[in-house]
This record gives sequence, C-alpha cells and structure tokens, in this order.
Amino acid sequence: MKTPQFRLSPIASLVVLSALSVVSAHAQRVRPPVIPPVVIGPGKLTRIDFKEIFDKLKAEQDKAKEALEAAQRKINEALQKQQVELAKQQEALQKQKEAEQERQKQLEAEQKAAQRQEEINEKLRELAEKDQEIVNTGDDN
Repeated sequence: MKTPQFRLSPIASLVVLSALSVVSAHAQRVRPPVIPPVVIGPGKLTRIDFKEIFDKLKAEQDKAKEALEAAQRKINEALQKQQVELAKQQEALQKQKEAEQERQKQLEAEQKAAQRQEEINEKLRELAEKDQEIVNTGDDN
C-alpha cells in the first residue's frame, strides 16, 4: 500500500513548521522535567543524590532555625534585663524627685521660719526701743 504524498507550497510548509515549533515550546514549558531513578550519565546526579542534597539542605535549615531561635531568646533576655534596669532607674529617679521635693518643702519651711523669726526680732527691737523710750522719758521726769 502506498502512502499518499502531499506537496506543500513553501509558504504553507513554513506555516506548519512554525506552528509545530510553537506547540513544541509550549509542551516543554508545561511539563516538568522527569528525573529518572538511575544515573543519567557519568558525573551526573541521580534521584538519590537529589534526596541527599534535600536532606542536607533541610538539616541546614533546621540548624539555622535553631540558631535564630537561640538568638531571639538571647535578645529577649537582654531586653528583659534592660527593662528591669530601666525600671530600677526610673524608681531611683522617682525617689530622687520625691527627696528633692521634700528638701524644697523643708527649705521653704526654714525660710518661713527665718522670716517669722526676723519679724519677731523686729517687733522685739521695736518693743525694746519703746521700752527704752519709756525708761528714758521716765528718767527725765
């Protein structure tokens, strides 16, 4: 049996070839490459090699995760220590402010007492002067 032969014009053959190349390119993009379970060639990787590499990467990732968690714990501990220190400093500052306010009140009280004492001394001087005047005027009589 003879197979029929078709002759295409040069333009039609270009159209068919370009369509086939587009379909082929699309098919290669859609399907992921298949890795056979055997050695592909000398010096090339196998599925087993990929599994080992994946396991190593996973182990490294786990180590990195543990290191990150340890670093976060250290940072949190340092932050807690800083917060405790800050609280102590704030408490000391508050006590210092209270002591300063108490000193200020005491100073004001001392100033009032000194002013009152000065007023009393002034009145005593006035009384002493009046008394002296009375004594002096009494001596003249």
